[in-house]
Amino acid sequence: MNYNQNITRYYYGINAVYPHFTTIFLYNGNKLAGRIYFEPSNKPKLTPHRFESGHPVLYFRQSMMVQIVDMLRNEAPIWLWAIVNGTQISNAVLGTDYAEPIGEGEQIRPN
Repeated sequence: MNYNQNITRYYYGINAVYPHFTTIFLYNGNKLAGRIYFEPSNKPKLTPHRFESGHPVLYFRQSMMVQIVDMLRNEAPIWLWAIVNGTQISNAVLGTDYAEPIGEGEQIRPN
């Protein structure tokens, strides 16, 4: 199954005691569309992505949190795509839905 959702808002929390529970919740309107967890950089292998409760649950290294939050803050529209087979996800992408023009602070969306 192909899963895709336009991400319109997000919430994230950083757990001071257990930083590996740092989570970003992705929403399409008021509907939870995905969760992102961040795991320690020294963990030998990331937890496998999974499909749970109708949405993807993705795992990244803690070092990726800055880039992901920056994208959520500064880019629009953002989409979450995933290839789902039962509860397993073979691939997932969080990104923009069009080619970006070169340079920061672009104001006009290309056609």
